[in-house]
Amino acid sequence: MSGVPSSVIPNEVTPIPIEAPIKSEKDLESYQPPDPDEERRFEQIQRWVKRYKEERAIVAFVTDHNSITSDMLGFSERLIAFYTNPELVLRVHEIVLDYQLRYINNAIEAGADIVFIVGDWAYKNGPMFSMEHYNKFVLPPFKAMVQEAKKGRCLKGSGYPPTNRIEIFSLSSPHPNRIQNST
Repeated sequence: MSGVPSSVIPNEVTPIPIEAPIKSEKDLESYQPPDPDEERRFEQIQRWVKRYKEERAIVAFVTDHNSITSDMLGFSERLIAFYTNPELVLRVHEIVLDYQLRYINNAIEAGADIVFIVGDWAYKNGPMFSMEHYNKFVLPPFKAMVQEAKKGRCLKGSGYPPTNRIEIFSLSSPHPNRIQNST
């Protein structure tokens, strides 16, 4: 999702946000999210479908809701807003989730067999937020994204032969450091 001022650091592929566009409710009034239906967003998937559809699975990588809302509000600012302004966080989540659900559906319509939701919710020593905030702010939109992918054609089984055996799911497991520390 664009609309976030960003910069590319040398030797990095992903643009790094330099300023969060949403700092208050007032910013939401004028914020215009990017168009998830814009054709150019799916040109690469369409090229892969044309070239590989009968030979390989077409995978659409979708950034998770948590990462994008952090970019829109600022990482630290969003974590603070969980406590100080949860309504702002939830309003931004609505904007991002609407975009992400439409993007997932469009990626599937463009020919993706698999939707891979990419994100990061923890440091090496533990989660970025409490379980209460995880359950309130992170898990519901993630579940909605997974459900959107599941209801799409990405599990239809045509195209690449193994796709009829692929199921999209979310994993819940402790970080490896937590496993090591518990023994």
